[in-house]
Amino acid sequence: MTKNNSELSSKSSYSTILKSSAQIGVSQVLVIAIGIIRAKVMAILLGPAGFGLMGLYQSIVDLAASAGGMGVGSSGVRQIAAAAGSDDRTKIAQTVTALRSTSLVLGGLGAALLAVFAKQVSTLTFGDTTHTWAIIFVAAAVFFRIVTAGQNALIQGLRRVSDLAVMNSR
Repeated sequence: MTKNNSELSSKSSYSTILKSSAQIGVSQVLVIAIGIIRAKVMAILLGPAGFGLMGLYQSIVDLAASAGGMGVGSSGVRQIAAAAGSDDRTKIAQTVTALRSTSLVLGGLGAALLAVFAKQVSTLTFGDTTHTWAIIFVAAAVFFRIVTAGQNALIQGLRRVSDLAVMNSR
């Protein structure tokens, strides 16, 4: 008895899904473990007030990156996957270039807007303007977060699962 191509394809597909899920799962376990250790070390080094301040700065970065990124990660994955599915190298290259350019522009705009409105963000978050310069410096993190979201979309859209697992574990 011989198996037809659809059965072989189905088994190959299932094994690929299982392998990919295992890679991502192990990566996520490592990320969680490292995150717990990092948080504990930071709490010991900074103390309660410093750890709380770090959390506020992180919230500012998260909010600014979400607003400034305008969903470039999600839409980028769809566009890259569609281009990769066409097997047209020119279309893939154009889509990658557009994604990278868009990420750089949105990252720059997000960081610039946070820097421009740092005084207002400081007043809203802390009740005074003493943290204005710190927020201006934190704007660089917004730029890098948005650019990273674009690169993440590229790797995810091209279905490079092992690269995605490595990237998420850092």
